[in-house]
Amino acid sequence: MAEEKVMSQALVLDGFSEKLRNMQLNNLTAKQQSKLKNHRQQFILHFLSLSYSFFGLSPNQIKELSETEIKELDKLISRKALPWMIYQIIFTFCVPIFGWIGGPMFGLDVDDGGYKSWLYLRHKKRLVDNLGKDYFPFQELEQKLG
Repeated sequence: MAEEKVMSQALVLDGFSEKLRNMQLNNLTAKQQSKLKNHRQQFILHFLSLSYSFFGLSPNQIKELSETEIKELDKLISRKALPWMIYQIIFTFCVPIFGWIGGPMFGLDVDDGGYKSWLYLRHKKRLVDNLGKDYFPFQELEQKLG
């Protein structure tokens, strides 16, 4: 009996949080909507780029994946991008001039996912903050893939 009560309260809270998030998204200003759209577009660009850099997946191969497989690919990219992001942050802020000039020469090559990892995770964080667990922009991905 107590378990049923806890489960029903959890469902009510989940429904309420979903309703609250929808209300917030519907009340965005034009500037906020523009920023969110930019985060979606940049996220997709970096997603495709890092998919190719880390796993060698072309856009045509990604087009063949289902939504759940794309979400799993996103998790894998995020896991693989985190060390690159930390390395880039340390190199940029702790080794100022040398890090700014020599970063690409010391493992921060753009083709290997160095700087793009930082941007990818930044845009992902913004999308998760604004959209919650359903942050992945599948519509933008479909438009980009054609």
